[in-house]
Amino acid sequence: MNFRFFIVGIISFWLQTTMGQQVFEWTPRAIQGYQYATSLQLNNALKVVDEMKKQEPNNMLVYFIEDYIDFFNLFIGEERTTYQLLKNKKDIRLKMIRKGNENSPYYKFCQADIYLHWALVKLKFNEKTSAALDIRKAYSLLNQNENDFPNFMPNKKSLGVMHALIGTIPSNYKWLSNIIGITGTIDQGIQEIQLALNQAQNKEKIFELETVVMFAFMMLYLQNSPESAWSIVSTSSLNHKTNPLANFALANIASRTGRNEEAIRILKQRPKSQEFLPFYYLDLLEGMVKLKKLDLSAEKNIQVFLQNFKGENYIKEAFQKLGWIGILKNNNQSYFRCMQKCIQKGANETDEDKSAFFEAQKAKVPHIELLKARLLSDGGYAIQAHRTLINASNIIFEDKEYLLEFNYRLGRSYQMLKNYHDAIETYEKVIEMGENNPAYFACRSALSIGNIYEDQKKYDKAVSYYEKCLEMEPSEYANGLHQKAEAGINRIRKK
Repeated sequence: MNFRFFIVGIISFWLQTTMGQQVFEWTPRAIQGYQYATSLQLNNALKVVDEMKKQEPNNMLVYFIEDYIDFFNLFIGEERTTYQLLKNKKDIRLKMIRKGNENSPYYKFCQADIYLHWALVKLKFNEKTSAALDIRKAYSLLNQNENDFPNFMPNKKSLGVMHALIGTIPSNYKWLSNIIGITGTIDQGIQEIQLALNQAQNKEKIFELETVVMFAFMMLYLQNSPESAWSIVSTSSLNHKTNPLANFALANIASRTGRNEEAIRILKQRPKSQEFLPFYYLDLLEGMVKLKKLDLSAEKNIQVFLQNFKGENYIKEAFQKLGWIGILKNNNQSYFRCMQKCIQKGANETDEDKSAFFEAQKAKVPHIELLKARLLSDGGYAIQAHRTLINASNIIFEDKEYLLEFNYRLGRSYQMLKNYHDAIETYEKVIEMGENNPAYFACRSALSIGNIYEDQKKYDKAVSYYEKCLEMEPSEYANGLHQKAEAGINRIRKK
């Protein structure tokens, strides 16, 4: 055989096999596309995706990044017509990714994350059964990938969230996790997320933003550790001035950890140029944090949300907040008009929307002083809230519902001021008065007593009150309250 022809043949064969090999490679272009997508610069991300399909046709990460673009578009925008146009893209992308290198840790990971993206989107559009099936497929792929590549940290990011959340399901709903086929605990999930975060911050920066946000929200909601949650996001590289998702995470956690002024400052600095996907929920959030300091200019922000948002969630909550502004303006007619719209418009899926709908159905104006105390407490203005309640205590509450709420608000203000003895005593009164009332006050009081006893390391008492919380079924906020109670029980079991 002619040696020259032999060499040419070998080179030709090598070129054909390597040039045609489907890979998962974080090239500079792929990194840029992912960063554009996760900062909601979706048009820029689409341009990079188009470039990748031309310049890097064998890089399967292009379909992974493309799916992020659709995920954020649908999850944030919530437009049903857009969902109908895009929902078939999932299977097309999965088919392309399955052409990739099966020996890469990204082979199953990318498929799993795409299933998770669409599960979350389907939940937004109330397709719960289909979402559950996607979650099951994602979990199976992540589990297989964990066995094949135990040191692959991005896998732990997604698997950790699933393990932690499944650990908060109340015992009477454990059958649901069995059907989906997922097992796990909060501690397991948090350890996995922490491992992923350490690598994301110190070695591979690619998934840092989403891992930081996931870990912080776990600390806030599952570990009852608000200061840890704030420390995680505030000391991270999240930039609230250049990334709307970072802005949301920082503002949300600031608001929920008693840093309302900080939340207002962050939201005012959010990026608003046309290169970013419109994120109208941030207008609603700015309105709500302003309202917590009784700033009635909140009305403008809430109206911007209602005039522009095309989805169905948060609508009832927004009209409820406009109704509250009517009360603060001493305009009860405005309140009733808004609450009528609350009944007529929007979905009834989130805890906040359910609570707004529950209030609207009562057709009863909240007491203005109790409303002020509620808002001020939610904003972390503990002294002002307590002062409002003490002044209101001179009013005789002949209405039992007002009296129940008054005691709950008073207990909460005592707790915020670290007067735990009076807080527990007042919360006990609320439980006695309202255990069978459809309002959330008694259920929340039991959870709060559990939190206090857990902080005091009186674990038996804490578990007793967490279980009492789980026994109650209020018509509002039940899911969130029960999840926190279950998380509390799980924390104590691990001590």
